[in-house]
Amino acid sequence: MIFPSLALMEEERSRPVGELRPFACAILSNVTIDLLEPYLAYAARREGMDLSVAKGDFDNILQEAMGGGSGAVNESAQAIIVTLWLPAFSNILGFAFAQASPAAVAEEIARVSDYCAATIRALRQRSAVPILWISFERPAWPAYGIADAAMPVSHSRAIDELNAGVAERLKEARNAYLVDLGACQQRVGANNFYDWRYWHIASAPFTRDALGEIAWQTFRFLRALTGRTKKCLVIDCDNTLWGGIVGEDGIDGIKLGDASHGSAYRDFQREVLNLYHRGVVLAICSKNNLADVTEVLQKHPGMLLREEHFAVMRANWEDKAANIRAIASELGLGLDSLVFVDDSEFEANLVRSMLPEVEVLLVSSNQPARNWQVLAECGLFDSLQLSEEDRSRGQMYRAEAKRKELKAGAIDLNEYLRSLEMRIEARAIQGDEMERAAQLTQRTNQFNLTTVRLTRDELQQRLASGGYILRSLRLADRFGDYGTIGFAMIRAGETAVIELFLLSCRALGRGVETAFLSVCVDDARKAGAQTVVGRYVPSKKNGQVAEFFSTHGFVPVSEDGGVKSFRFDIGKGEIKVPGHFSGLEQ
Repeated sequence: MIFPSLALMEEERSRPVGELRPFACAILSNVTIDLLEPYLAYAARREGMDLSVAKGDFDNILQEAMGGGSGAVNESAQAIIVTLWLPAFSNILGFAFAQASPAAVAEEIARVSDYCAATIRALRQRSAVPILWISFERPAWPAYGIADAAMPVSHSRAIDELNAGVAERLKEARNAYLVDLGACQQRVGANNFYDWRYWHIASAPFTRDALGEIAWQTFRFLRALTGRTKKCLVIDCDNTLWGGIVGEDGIDGIKLGDASHGSAYRDFQREVLNLYHRGVVLAICSKNNLADVTEVLQKHPGMLLREEHFAVMRANWEDKAANIRAIASELGLGLDSLVFVDDSEFEANLVRSMLPEVEVLLVSSNQPARNWQVLAECGLFDSLQLSEEDRSRGQMYRAEAKRKELKAGAIDLNEYLRSLEMRIEARAIQGDEMERAAQLTQRTNQFNLTTVRLTRDELQQRLASGGYILRSLRLADRFGDYGTIGFAMIRAGETAVIELFLLSCRALGRGVETAFLSVCVDDARKAGAQTVVGRYVPSKKNGQVAEFFSTHGFVPVSEDGGVKSFRFDIGKGEIKVPGHFSGLEQ
């Protein structure tokens, strides 16, 4: 991300901007990083977040973690950022490595590791919120110089060992992540990363460029934690996926492949393919003849991306904003889940003005060599975890296109639904599904009755309490497996309360929501409930489910500030699983 001057950032922060979602962070550090705050706040504001920072006392990390000092780590903090800059904490591991014996180095590594572990334990005992620990960077100038890699006890390998130990402690703590400071240093360059003059004057070792990069790297985690990860990449073709205009140059005349003029476009496709295998859904939006685009996808030897990689292809002569709307509708995604890439400033600005919810990336047709990096560094598709289900998401959306082809040829809806041979599995959540359930709460916006965001640890706590029923929902049909597409959490009791009920939008329109609600009500009955209460909490995106409970036999009982409560009397009715499902496992 490119940051403006501090003055311009402060000026922008002073301007009112619609509804911003408050987000509070605590920062603990052993060096002066006050300027991290405006960079973080600026990045957050551009994503619709009003970020506030509580700073712990200088060089008082462990005490702050244990509840002493300033009290920055408190119940209002939604994330905790820790910066333990190693040269300020350990002279041996920072500046004097070559002066220490191997035994002294080992002792120092153990001391630093113990301090980190104690801090992480203390933080986790006091709070379940995400911990973002900024890692130790490798020395740009190792104490042994060019001989470092050959030494039995290497300066660089010692730092790697420390980072590996901290990463393991964070993994054990759960909902805790290592922010790679070394990657920030590499991107900025070591000569521009440190300000040694201010290090000696004010214990402030980082330049403004460094702090901007650290803020951006850290904010990428905050964005993913708040469910703002983009889901779909919409790509132009001419001078974006390949060089030249296929309608004029022909399939043999476009630039694509290993030759110098085409290799830059091949690199761009390679990065797109990386995103596909990370679970990003791909679509084409091109002013072109569909037959020409399809021919390139199917036949050009330099293509890495093929027709099967794209869930939707819109190649026609309509304006691109209209086509992008159609793509979002066909995929069942909100416009704010889409990223559009084009080489034309006109098309990019058109989409920005007509569809401000869509993120637009402009690539270059004159200097295409860096286009792959535009995708790699944007961070818009970052996820905290990557499951096998995520990796197969593109295939799932492609299978959905086949279902729609079948639907178009069906005589009526019931015939179509029966022909899918759908099977659903609603089961008590298993330990290995907890991460996916948390991901659904953080990323599902439209079919989400309460939009409560929970972490894996928070879900685990509910389950361990014995007072909650947690259900996951899987769906499969003759075209493939949708994977885990739903999650519900019910607080048990004589009056059971459905506190969470959400489904992936790609599974809607098949009666899945009715089948899942039937299972939830039956769960409540088996747990001794006489009535079930469902709540609807309105958000900007979940208006489609405002009447979900009432259309399934729940009776409205109250409304306060738009929040509606509904009641279902188990003894006086039932919710039936639609008959077009070929199987239901529980």
